Amino acid sequence: MSAHSIAKNVLDTVKALPVADAGVSAPKGTDAAWRPAVPIGHTHFTWYGGVDGPNTVSNVSLIQKGWIATETKEAPKPAQPQPKKGSSKKSEKPAVEVPEPSMDLFSSLLFIVGRITSVKRHPNADKLYVETIDVGAAYGGERTIVSGLVPYMTEDELNGKMVIVAANLEPHDFRGVVSEGMILACQSEDGKSVKLIEPAAGAQPGDRVIPAGQDFSGKPVGEKLNMRKAPECLACFPHLKTNANGEATFMSVVLTTSTGPLTGGFPNAQIR
Repeated sequence: MSAHSIAKNVLDTVKALPVADAGVSAPKGTDAAWRPAVPIGHTHFTWYGGVDGPNTVSNVSLIQKGWIATETKEAPKPAQPQPKKGSSKKSEKPAVEVPEPSMDLFSSLLFIVGRITSVKRHPNADKLYVETIDVGAAYGGERTIVSGLVPYMTEDELNGKMVIVAANLEPHDFRGVVSEGMILACQSEDGKSVKLIEPAAGAQPGDRVIPAGQDFSGKPVGEKLNMRKAPECLACFPHLKTNANGEATFMSVVLTTSTGPLTGGFPNAQIR
């Protein structure tokens, strides 16, 4: 069979195909009945390839005009649904693994006696006091601590008070005032009153607090701890509570200084 006969047979087949690409005109110089549609599984190149008769345009011409492809193209992937604006969740940070509470972990926390030497209202927060507290020469003398005690105590009630300070926490900025620790206190069951945890009579600024029967003398205090992230804080602070007598305890063991147990709290309350 001649090339001309082959071309005619192919054109007859093409003419019988439905038009798949609406609005597409035949290439200039081809038969008016030229159809761009091709059978499933073919491209224009594979379907028309090798045909070059009097009623067709050469493959080279079709390629140059963009009417046939030189290779099979992948079908476009369906568009992935986009999350609605504001609906995407922030990537969650891995949770800190909280160890079991222990006396060894507690020894990394530094609780010491302090004396409040001055109190004033925070300039930028209605419910905060800014206290200056003497924590003893061994721990740098006076330091600034911010506490939320305005709704519960007056400045006169606080001034000169002996308190217990969590002294090796990372400094924290409270609306422009940096706090270098935390005063231990507990709240009544109805949340309307607060009492400070106090050392026994005779205690001095800088005296260390330890659980009864423990010896922390050979255990150096660790670095500054983040209250919300440090495993030592996360493990130990939930177990700081008062007993039925209002004494401060850790894991039910009474906390003391060299002069006696810490007292002053509501019975069976969480220390914060």
